[in-house]
Amino acid sequence: MQYLTRALRAALAGFGLSLATALKGLDPAGLIPLDVGTPNLPGLTTNRSGIIEIQGGGSGIRSRFDQFHFAHQSVQGDFDVKVRIAALEHADLWSKAGLMVRGDVTNPAGLFAGVFATPSSAGCIFQSRTADGASTANAGFFPANQPLTWLRLQRMGNQFAGFASYDGFCWEPLGTTVAVVPTNALLGLAVTSRATNRLARTEFRDLGDATGNPVEHIRIDREPLGSSTRRTALMISEIQYHPPSSPDGLNLEYIEIHNTQPYFEDISGHRLAGDIQYTFPAGTILPAGGFVLVTAKPAALRAAYGLSNVMGPWTGDADSWDWSMNEAVSTRRFLIETPPRGRCWPPVWGIA
Repeated sequence: MQYLTRALRAALAGFGLSLATALKGLDPAGLIPLDVGTPNLPGLTTNRSGIIEIQGGGSGIRSRFDQFHFAHQSVQGDFDVKVRIAALEHADLWSKAGLMVRGDVTNPAGLFAGVFATPSSAGCIFQSRTADGASTANAGFFPANQPLTWLRLQRMGNQFAGFASYDGFCWEPLGTTVAVVPTNALLGLAVTSRATNRLARTEFRDLGDATGNPVEHIRIDREPLGSSTRRTALMISEIQYHPPSSPDGLNLEYIEIHNTQPYFEDISGHRLAGDIQYTFPAGTILPAGGFVLVTAKPAALRAAYGLSNVMGPWTGDADSWDWSMNEAVSTRRFLIETPPRGRCWPPVWGIA
């Protein structure tokens, strides 16, 4: 069922979104890796049986100048392509990975259209620059949901449209633009860390043709991650209190903490309290939109899931109340305790 307004239906019809025509896509084996804008750290592209891993640096895709890594190829005429973002490293709140089309790769201020995912709360957006040297324009929002973040970019003549999806079949429209991009354009996968001294690793999967997939407003039945109190931007975003059995019998329980604000938070001396106990050491910085996992067995959790943002060990047992999650929520809680900040700051509050 279509949920588009009449005006948006008309606009999308003008973009050829009946999707009746088979359009050209990308060949993963034919991608040419290149850094645009001379990032401080060179990027890298590897292709393992269709799983494309890109490590990209640079100051970003934004404003009037771009720095990023671009695995691309030349395409003639119209296209309709999709890809799944299976992983995107959090080098910055506005690290980006996605699909992009450009007129050339020699001008870092050149015109382009693209659809991008970010690592967390900044979500997915459609972005474009319609003239060389002009400012970029952002449109739309869709929650990022790695490893199930799907992006789609379509061209019909000089008209471009970007979409996002949870399943790679039903698509939420993010934005449209008109840009005079050469018929023989450069289409590919773009990654920027938006951190000049660090690369962001991205894993792309299921690159293919999106022709025939329906476009509709996707109903999101849950709120995005957000703080649970006005006293702090920190929140507990996941409690893994009953993990799958580990072959070596190690405890893989964890608590995930998320920084919901658009700037970093120094959590040195903050303490998790309740059924488990853990104090964050000095110098612990949680980046904007970032996550950290706390566990009893940090090395085991890193090895099991390939994660780096893991701290611990804690003392206690998060599984001590797994017999009744509903009752546990009503009778128990986790607290985060902060170092003294003056009499106007309470030292303890519940965040889950």
